[in-house]
Amino acid sequence: MRLIRNSTGSFVDVYFADKSGELKERSMKNKKYMIDSHVIPYLGDKKMNEVAPADIIAWQNEIRSKNFSESYQRMLQNQVTALFTHAQRIYNLSNNPCKKVKKIGRSDVRRLEFWTYEEYQKFIATFEKGTRSYLMFEILFWTGMREGEMLALA
Repeated sequence: MRLIRNSTGSFVDVYFADKSGELKERSMKNKKYMIDSHVIPYLGDKKMNEVAPADIIAWQNEIRSKNFSESYQRMLQNQVTALFTHAQRIYNLSNNPCKKVKKIGRSDVRRLEFWTYEEYQKFIATFEKGTRSYLMFEILFWTGMREGEMLALA
């Protein structure tokens, strides 16, 4: 119980120590960045067992005010929820404030859509073979390269 009486900021170190064997290095780096940049500045001084649902709502409103994409808002919400869920499951935090509030953002906003081969054939037929545009779209379609990567090569 002592650990959850620490500030949220100091509990984050415990959380990452616990997760170090289970998460990949890149995942840890991303989680640390999101928590250090968007959670600690707002909730870091509050003790884990003193963070109330109203504090989470105030944090959510702060995040919304920054005009982040819906999917990034959801990723940030997931980090806060993971932090408090870990404290609840492993360190006996009696009340998880994240369970009492609605999540922000949406996780399905950035859903990718892909062309079928037939759709691509209709599209590419509108370009003259051998032109720069034709070659660029051929490379994009057949390699899966991103648009930005292609533009960097052009």
